[in-house]
Amino acid sequence: MRRTASSTSRRSRHPTNTGTLPLNPRSGLHARPKPPYGLLIAISGKIPCFPRRTLHMNTFANRIILALAVLLAPATTAVYGAKKTFREKLAEKIASCEYSFEVVMSKESSRIPPQVLREAKGIIIVHMYRAGFVFGGTGGSAVFMARLPQTGDWGPPVLLDPGGVNVGFQAGVKEINAVFLLMTDEAVQAAYTGRFDLGADAVAVAGPKYAERENFDLFKAPVLVYSTYGGLFAGASIKTGWITPYDRANRELYNTAFGTPEIAMSTWFQVPPEARSLVARVKAAEKGKI
Repeated sequence: MRRTASSTSRRSRHPTNTGTLPLNPRSGLHARPKPPYGLLIAISGKIPCFPRRTLHMNTFANRIILALAVLLAPATTAVYGAKKTFREKLAEKIASCEYSFEVVMSKESSRIPPQVLREAKGIIIVHMYRAGFVFGGTGGSAVFMARLPQTGDWGPPVLLDPGGVNVGFQAGVKEINAVFLLMTDEAVQAAYTGRFDLGADAVAVAGPKYAERENFDLFKAPVLVYSTYGGLFAGASIKTGWITPYDRANRELYNTAFGTPEIAMSTWFQVPPEARSLVARVKAAEKGKI
């Protein structure tokens, strides 16, 4: 039987071989398949790219992959999108305060003399950062420790909320690391019992760099401030503001129904693992080992 050119042309454009993908009548190329990408995206996090001429998939396989993708997608989201627990967030706050204390002690211009630290009846360590160009006291962490009258040692650290602290950020400054030394019993009591107002309850002044006799009058100030921001000495740039106890956080850390005052002034609460490094660093600093 004689074949005509037209019949050959029609066969070449519409092959009967079921093992290959059909040709596009316009381009003459194999039509690009549209497989379900859900499983591959869920596993790799990327949209796959398949060559046009070499991919072979049948309907039954598509259905299996689609079913697996539907089943695995929620599990994949749960693994990679898991949120931090409340306690993990608190641990980060404590770690940021330890970092602030280390920064303050590492700078010659802001280092706290051991004798001054030993005279303190309480300590508040604050780490604050600004979000955007304008800083209004949000975004930060604060830890408070009181010197126990019974033992003369530092008591259990508790978290405070520094949401009301107003700091004088300059352009280009991203963070402030500050240590407030509470030199009077009244300042200590105000720090853990309610709203501690730096403008009304105490006047924060820049602490002395050296524990010399001419600086002893500064010890009478309710609050001494040692701070840095952006690697520079902040001094009295820390303005008025307030700090309040973070009761919910402290109950979580110590697994208790007691409030911040009972925890801070107690001798029976054990320091949680998240805060042990911070306590050890403060004790080393007052001994002159930092």
